[in-house]
Amino acid sequence: MRHGAPPVEVDVRTDGTLATVTVTDHGAGVAEGDRERVFTPFFRSRKTNVGAGLGLTLVRQIALQHGGDVAWAGTSERPSSIRATIPAVLRAR
Repeated sequence: MRHGAPPVEVDVRTDGTLATVTVTDHGAGVAEGDRERVFTPFFRSRKTNVGAGLGLTLVRQIALQHGGDVAWAGTSERPSSIRATIPAVLRAR
């Protein structure tokens, strides 16, 4: 809500082995040089000075703890898109 522009679209899929959640909005997206940095703690975009810079860091850490990952997934047509992927079946530890 703070960093994007409506409407927000959420796509959830599974291919049998992976579950994928892609969140896309109609904002300006992530600058090319910041596409990995948005996942580092306390990073905040030059476009905004709000927030603590922890949201995407936490999302990635949670995905990693479940054997997955999170990455920028934008395209030239839809530059504001983040995709989280985890195993569709979690194994007991």
